[in-house]
Amino acid sequence: MATSETSNKDASADVSDIKRKLAWRMGFAGLMIVALLGGLALFDYMGEQGVTESSAPPPTGSGCQKSDYPAGNAGRNCA
Repeated sequence: MATSETSNKDASADVSDIKRKLAWRMGFAGLMIVALLGGLALFDYMGEQGVTESSAPPPTGSGCQKSDYPAGNAGRNCA
């Protein structure tokens, strides 16, 4: 009888140990998921800061044409 009680205690301890390991691994996996999602959000946020949208097309050439100015200011800012 002593042998069966000892094996039951060992089996119970093994099950308890397995449950503890499973809980630890689940917690660690959850922590990794949160950390990776946080890193992705930070990466996305930092990437958007450098982006500026412009409604006008980029300038070409010298950017100064006489047709861009009214008659009184023609060529005033052109080099």
